[in-house]
Amino acid sequence: MKNVLEVFQGAFKEQETINSNWLRVLPEKVPEPRPGACVNDSRTLPDVTVNFVKAHPLMDDAVQSFFSLPVITKVSFNYRFTKVAVDPQVKALDGKAYDILYVGTDDGRVLKALNTRAPDSLSNVSQVIVSDVQVLKYGQAIKDLLVVHLAGEASKLVVFADSEIRAVPLHHCDAPAAATCASCVGLQDPHCAWDATKNLCVAVSTKLHDSDADKTLFQDIVNGRHKGCGYEPGNSRLRKLDLIGLKRGSITGDHYETLSTARLCRHCKVGIVVLAWNSYSFRSSNEYTLLVSFFFLLLLLLLFSIYFFFFLFFFLFSRERNSKLKLLGAMLSS
Repeated sequence: MKNVLEVFQGAFKEQETINSNWLRVLPEKVPEPRPGACVNDSRTLPDVTVNFVKAHPLMDDAVQSFFSLPVITKVSFNYRFTKVAVDPQVKALDGKAYDILYVGTDDGRVLKALNTRAPDSLSNVSQVIVSDVQVLKYGQAIKDLLVVHLAGEASKLVVFADSEIRAVPLHHCDAPAAATCASCVGLQDPHCAWDATKNLCVAVSTKLHDSDADKTLFQDIVNGRHKGCGYEPGNSRLRKLDLIGLKRGSITGDHYETLSTARLCRHCKVGIVVLAWNSYSFRSSNEYTLLVSFFFLLLLLLLFSIYFFFFLFFFLFSRERNSKLKLLGAMLSS
């Protein structure tokens, strides 16, 4: 917020004519009271200040991003981002804190993402898509997202649409797709860890952030690998196939609640696709492959049709020509 305030207290930009460049406004050209300053009654502002505000909508400086690169980027022909909600400073077992992003789309999906390099660097960004969940009916846009933490109750992500409101868990640690040590740790989710005593992927409670947690709980946010799962130094490919398989797996269950204006009213079954290793939807890439294959097939059919047409044309033309030559020869011989 300090950076934002500094920008708005800085210099303005102006464009003298439609063909001029946008340049910094000199301090002596800024009227008093300065535009943006608090006044008791805005109706008392002089005309010169009001006109300056209308003619100078841009500031000269820009608010720089916190990181050097975008925290999340995703290319898709099927949907666009609509809303973002943040679960701030979620602590992992090693004590480092991460900002968890929940991104809604215009086709009813919620992406959970984080920057695994955030606690250590502002210049390096390592994007991880933890999950890609179809919360609403396909094609129904998400209008708003809200992370809700209530004392004594499980935290929820509230998803708003035009016709309904749904409460979604903040994590899917109990999903069947995360049923092994490698797949659970491979999620790189600060909310989840593998419990070696129970052989389960469990939700990490804030009470477990102590010195004994590392002995029974396995978690690796940065790399998604833990030696307790069978990884050995120099053998980073071990069990990687388990994690790649998560991209294509889907599970269903009573993970979502539809909310009324009063209280929760019913449960809804929706599909969940857990992504562990890349940021691209398998469904999207598969549809793209099918589309390319379809157009390639159409091109082959078109070329074959053209070839067949010319072959038929020359064949008929040759027969007609031969018939005329024979008739001409018969006439000459007679």
